[in-house]
Amino acid sequence: MNFEPKPGETIRIGVNRYTFTALEERGPASVFLYAEAGKDGTVYKVVDNHGKNFGLKVYYPQTRSKARILQSKKLTEISSLPGLKACNQRIISDVTEPDLVKQYPDLEYALLMPCIEGNNWSNIIAAKQPFSSSSGRLIANNLANILCNLEEHGIAHCNLSGNNVKINTSVPTGSNEFISLVDFDSMFGPGFPVIDDIYGTPGYRNRAQAEHGSWEIKTDRFAGAILLVEMLIFHDDRIRYSLGDDYSYFLEEEMQLSKTNRFPLAIQVLREQGDTSTAELFTKVWHSKTLDECPSLCEWAKAITHPAAVPIELRKNINKRSSLEAKCTIVGQGSVGKTSLVKRIMYGGFTTNQSKTEGISINHWQVDDNNRLITSPRSQIHLNIWDFGGQEIMHATHQFFLTKRSLYLLVLDSRLTQEENRVEYWLKIIQSFGGGSPVLIVGNKIDQHPLDIDRTGLQKKYPNIVGTLETSAATGAGIEELKATITEQVNNLPHVRDLLPETWFTIKTKLEELGRQSNFITHDKYLELCTENEVSDETSQRTLIGFLHDLGVVLHFQDDPRLEALGILNPQWVTNGVYKILNSHTLFQNKGVLTTSMLDEILNLPEYPRGKRLFIVDMMKKFELCYDIESDKTFLVPDLLPKDLPKLKFNGVPAFEYVYPVLPSSVITRFIVRMNQKIDDGLVWRTGVVLKIGENTALVKADIEDRKITIAIDGV
Repeated sequence: MNFEPKPGETIRIGVNRYTFTALEERGPASVFLYAEAGKDGTVYKVVDNHGKNFGLKVYYPQTRSKARILQSKKLTEISSLPGLKACNQRIISDVTEPDLVKQYPDLEYALLMPCIEGNNWSNIIAAKQPFSSSSGRLIANNLANILCNLEEHGIAHCNLSGNNVKINTSVPTGSNEFISLVDFDSMFGPGFPVIDDIYGTPGYRNRAQAEHGSWEIKTDRFAGAILLVEMLIFHDDRIRYSLGDDYSYFLEEEMQLSKTNRFPLAIQVLREQGDTSTAELFTKVWHSKTLDECPSLCEWAKAITHPAAVPIELRKNINKRSSLEAKCTIVGQGSVGKTSLVKRIMYGGFTTNQSKTEGISINHWQVDDNNRLITSPRSQIHLNIWDFGGQEIMHATHQFFLTKRSLYLLVLDSRLTQEENRVEYWLKIIQSFGGGSPVLIVGNKIDQHPLDIDRTGLQKKYPNIVGTLETSAATGAGIEELKATITEQVNNLPHVRDLLPETWFTIKTKLEELGRQSNFITHDKYLELCTENEVSDETSQRTLIGFLHDLGVVLHFQDDPRLEALGILNPQWVTNGVYKILNSHTLFQNKGVLTTSMLDEILNLPEYPRGKRLFIVDMMKKFELCYDIESDKTFLVPDLLPKDLPKLKFNGVPAFEYVYPVLPSSVITRFIVRMNQKIDDGLVWRTGVVLKIGENTALVKADIEDRKITIAIDGV
């Protein structure tokens, strides 16, 4: 598309001139245009000569069609219906605006429409924006009435999602502009041009629509139900906590599955607040095979308007309090001063020859709770600080311990270049495993050299960077500012003040006590502990253990079937046991071959009694860090294999090459573990392997510096 307006440029449509506006958060003189790109086109924000805001939707070449003229006409006819203000459109064509289309051919069939003020529902979800139960019901009630009215008029939006519902809290709740629908390119209605291939939006479509598409009067029934339930339950802290960094409550891959945590939790919250009728409606929707089986939207409007009283037996977990606990994860290359920074922050001291961190050091620190009164008995937030060793061998396990809902500190050595600090490698690792968690970049050792990195470029590429600071753990320079910034960012974490049932805190305390005694407990023991403390439903049990895992209180990998069977673990015991093995000089000298006698020597410590040592190896197997050479006797750790390529008699031809934005060394070593049964005649080294399957052989090699993996095949 060649149409590329600049902020301040104007075009004439009819008798008015319209000016393209800049992004407000970048300032009025910004060079960044206010534009939202969608699947069909880009919407620009423009202002007419009377100061009124409009949206100008310019379609991509492949989505421009003369049929939009009829569609625009039909939409304008229904624009007086509640919630459809944005349907009042003016279409640009070579008939209505010949000069404009001649000057800008990309504007043919573009739409000028009212600018709908307010916040998208999807943005509210992504921000985990808290609001009261009554506010959620008010929003749901308004939307249900809009959707019911559309259905009664024989109209369906056909692409309902959180992105297409706007909430304008600046107008009265009874106003027609309180809730508005937007994006009507898929609208179904009498006389509307037929549109094919309407597959809905992930997170809001049922499986039938995702597979076959749907454009009919009943198309909104599934998506509408999802939206209404989201609005009714989103006030509950358990719901907001169960979200990752998503723009909808349900994930596409779990839609309509019987085994998913979020559906039963939604039903439970609905029932607890007296929405028994909506819970029944939603159960029908969730288990529906076709849209015909989904209740009408008017049934939803009726159920939401007249909720039942909350049954006494469902008034659970009335006593709640804020968690006031968070996790801070510190990463970076080896010897950049991570541990020295932690010591300076917590104790104000500095050790000149600080030993390297072998594994993970877990410390506990208190920061001020900026939202509480000074006189409050709990005026601080408990911070679990995880200081990761930066040596390359340890990177393979980071993925298991980097969690969402954390504050990340990426520590750099200011004496080194951006590339030597591997800044983008770490930012991509955090992005992959930490979701949208905020990141503070900390340039340490500024007493020796100022920090020199591309701050603007990194900020633009990684928007979760919330600050860049310069410090010296040696002199104390910048430490107070760093402490203040950590406090500010921890206070900003969306989950830190979630109201959680008092019984959850009781279980947390007992788990911590058990962890100190035995270092790991079985999942059955955890369930027994939950039952004893009146947390008997599976959804709450899974949500609670996920909450404790994210905080760094325990380790439990419930989202990974391979690791879930490990039970609930003491984090420091697990990580230090694994890292003691990976950092063993004896094991390195033995080229990664680990024997049980060697294991007894490495873990000859009171906290690792003889009967528990193979358990650590079992975990390493599940982490894909090693595999059996001889079951329970000899193991191979690919990360400690020689780097040298062995002499090969391989005559295959290159078949595939995969290039990665960032390629952790663990990708190829985990591949080696998974494929160990197919290794040809022991031909394996740290960055490659020869596999034999039938009469065919394959050479798989990783080039970590060039971030690519190549596969050559012989015998096909």
